[in-house]
Amino acid sequence: MVKIISKIKLLIGVVLFGASLQVYAIPSINGEIGMGGNFIPIDSGSNPTSIIAATGVDFDPNLFIVNSATGDFSGVGALGTILDFQFDPFAGPIIDFWTIDGFGFELTSVSKLATNDPNRFLILSGTGIISKSGFADTLGIWNFTGDSTSGGAFSWSAGSTGLVPEPGVLALLAIGLIGLVGRVRLNK
Repeated sequence: MVKIISKIKLLIGVVLFGASLQVYAIPSINGEIGMGGNFIPIDSGSNPTSIIAATGVDFDPNLFIVNSATGDFSGVGALGTILDFQFDPFAGPIIDFWTIDGFGFELTSVSKLATNDPNRFLILSGTGIISKSGFADTLGIWNFTGDSTSGGAFSWSAGSTGLVPEPGVLALLAIGLIGLVGRVRLNK
C-alpha cells in the first residue's frame, strides 16, 4: 500500500510540474505602443457626424502611424492597419482590430469617457487581447482621444497588463487543488 501511495504522489508531482511548465513556458507580451492618424466621427449608419453625436469611428484611411513603442513592441514598423468600429452600442469583440508586424489586437470592451469639451474631444477607453506568434495572448488596456479641431486627428495608446488571460491560470489552480485534495485523502 505504501508503494502505491508513493507512486500516486510522484504522479501528482509530475502532473503539477508539467502543468506549470505549460502555463509559464510562453512569455506574455509586455510594453506599450502609441499611434496616431486621422478619423471621422460617424453615426450608427456610418455617416459623418459631430463629435458629440458620434456612435462610431471611421479611421481615414484605415492606417495608423506608430509614434512610440516600448518593450516587446520596440522595433515594430512605422505603419499599421486599424478597423472602423461602432462603440455605442459596441458589438464586439473585433478580432485584429489593429495589426502591425505580427501583433494583433482583439478589441473586447469600449467605454466612452466624459470630457470637459464634448464638442471637441471624443475619449474612449477599454480592454482587449494582444497577440503575436511566440507569445501568450495577453490582456491589454487602451485609450483613444479624438480631436475634431485638429482636422480629425486621433491618438491611441495600448499597453499590456502582463497578465495571461484566465484559462491557463485557472487550469493550473484546478490541477493544484485536485492534487491537494488527493494528497489529503491519501494521508487519512
